[in-house]
Order: sequence, then C-alpha cells, then structure tokens
Amino acid sequence: MTGDAKCQLRLSKKMLVVTAGLPPAQNGSSSIMTNLARYLTPNEAVFVGELSPGPANNAWPNSSDLPQIFYIHRQWPWKFKKTIRFLLWPLILWRALMIYRREKCQQVMAVFPNEAYLSIGYFVSLIMGCNLYSYFHNTYLDNRTGVRRWWARILQPLVFRRSKIVFVMSEGMKRVWSKMYPDVRFETLVHTENQSPLQPRTFAKIPDDFRVAVMGSLNESNLEAMGRLRHILEAFPQMQLSVYSTAKPSVLKNLGLDGPRVRQTSAAYDQIVAELGGHDLLFLPHGFIGGFKPIEYETIFPTRTLPYLLSAVPIIAHSPPGAFLTDFLRENQSAVVVDTPSETALIAAFQNLRDDPREQARLVKNGLVAAQKFQGERVVDHWCQQVDSTESK
Repeated sequence: MTGDAKCQLRLSKKMLVVTAGLPPAQNGSSSIMTNLARYLTPNEAVFVGELSPGPANNAWPNSSDLPQIFYIHRQWPWKFKKTIRFLLWPLILWRALMIYRREKCQQVMAVFPNEAYLSIGYFVSLIMGCNLYSYFHNTYLDNRTGVRRWWARILQPLVFRRSKIVFVMSEGMKRVWSKMYPDVRFETLVHTENQSPLQPRTFAKIPDDFRVAVMGSLNESNLEAMGRLRHILEAFPQMQLSVYSTAKPSVLKNLGLDGPRVRQTSAAYDQIVAELGGHDLLFLPHGFIGGFKPIEYETIFPTRTLPYLLSAVPIIAHSPPGAFLTDFLRENQSAVVVDTPSETALIAAFQNLRDDPREQARLVKNGLVAAQKFQGERVVDHWCQQVDSTESK
C-alpha cells in the first residue's frame, strides 16, 4: 500500500512495537504485523524484531511514508536458534532500549506468539516507565507444557498486569479470555489486509480437472485436518492441488500429499490473492485434534482466511464445531463448512459445491462482504482510538 492510500492516523505518542514476526519472513505473525505497519506513519511507530529468512520480494520497502523496521536479532538457521536467542537475550533487550531512546518512543506494544520478544517488550516498558500494550495472536499459558509452562506462569501475569490493554486476534479469544481473566481489559485487533479483492467470475459447474489451492503454514493447528485432503485426491483422479507453503516437502509427503498432481510453491504475500484467484476451489483446514491444547483450536483465527475471502474463489473449510473459525464462516455464510472428521462428508462437500454454481456465487459474494470487516483503515483507526483513550485515564 502506498502512502497516498494509507489512512492518516496519529497516535498521540510514538510506539515501539516489539515483535518476532517481520518481513521478509512468510508466516502468519509476519503478515499480521506487516499489514498493521502499512497503515501507520514514521511518526507513529517503530518496529523492532527478528530478521528471519524470506524471499527478497517480500522485504520491507524503504519509504519515508512507512514506519522504520530495525532488526535486533538475526535468526540462526539451525536447530539451536532458540538457545542462541536465549543466550543473546540481554543484548537483544539492550538494542531494543537503545532504539526506544534514539527514536524518542513513549509507549510499547509487545507481541506474542514469540515469548522472547513478549518479554523484551515488557522489560523495555518497565525500564522506561512507559505504557505497555500487548498483542496476542494465540493463547499462551493455556497452551504450554513443561518448562515453558513454568515460564509462562511467570510472564503472562506480569504482562497482563502491566498492559493498559491486551489486544487479541479474534472475538473468540476475547470471549474465552474475558471469562478466564475478568480483571484484564481485552480488546480485539483483527489482522488487516492491504490487497484488493478480486472481481467474481461467472460461475459454472466445475470440470473434472479442477484446481484446488491451500496456502499458509502447516503445523499442529491444521495438520490433522490437512491430512484428509489425500482422500479428496483419491476421490477425484483429475484434480490438481497447489500448496502455497514454506513447509518442508517431507511434511506433505508424510500426509500423503505428493505425486505429479501436487505442486508446492510460494508467492509474495502481496501476490497471493491473485494466485489463489486462479483456482476453482480453496481448502481451509483447521485441526480437530493435535499437539495444541483445546483452547487453541477453539480460539485461533488462521491468517490465511482473509486472502481466501478476497480471492473470490469458493471455500471449503474443514473445521471442528465450537471453533471460532467455524462460527465465523457460518455466521457470514462465506464457506461450506465440514465440521466432522469424516472423509465421506468432505468428499461430498467437494462434489456438491462443484455441481452448484449458484452456491459458489453466493459464498463468494458473502465472503467479499465479510472481508470488509478487516479493512485496514477502519481497523487501525479504531485501534489508535483505543490506545489513545488510555492516556486520559
């Protein structure tokens, strides 16, 4: 998004945003923070975080209209990267403090799902004596075990107590956490999108050699549901599958998603909507079970959902009952939802939607309307108002 298209917002105090997720990395957290940054100005915010591998065309643009990004740690590309980050934590904190002072920031937002950067943001605000706001993309203490749960028991309450507002990714997270932690102020800050929606095409019965796409990270939040896609490939022998993901090829192979009809590829985030738009159907997997605690499956809202809605392609979602994602899609009537872990039900959903052009058109129309709720100017304007409202208290 250019400076001309960006909404003219002003936070009353310049904010240091501490987050691991930054471009050029291609993951959910990075895309959330990148899109938030695109609606702010250099006078409003500075972003600090981790330099992670990513394609050159996904790098942050050098523009006087956009906030500056400073990398205070480089991710090491091997299995000891977490240990190295832990050992260098004091140095990373010192760098964040220096940037806070140099850039004349007056408040901090600490971002999770990376607890190292959540703690750095907390300590910067504590040392500088400024307001702290936190932004949780996922649940934290409720989804930890072992030593990490011990540390979460310490850090999460500290962050909650110091935060003027704890921002969360979805109404589902806000609803659950508000019941669990009634003394904390939670507000929803949904992820925004700076890509324009595609124009719906004329829908017809989808031919046998149809194309299906999946995008995003493949992890414990969706692997179990993703695995049932192999039965779709078996049921429709001419179907072609595109997987836009940086996952290791072995992940797909272990799921039975390999062979000449499966293509794993990637695209810059600002091109993904157009890429998805070249397919006949989109598959949105959300795990029923897996390595996360039940609260995580109930509350998370996959970042891939918004590009799906903007692509003007009919969506088939495989998501459990009671999950916020399931409720959102049903409330907005923007996808066919299969909420049982059944290969038979999933195959039937694909067949029925292929044969029903009117339903395809209805879902796409509703999806484009639902996507407007994530319109960046509206979302960020409301966020700025909420942050500034705490200054008078």
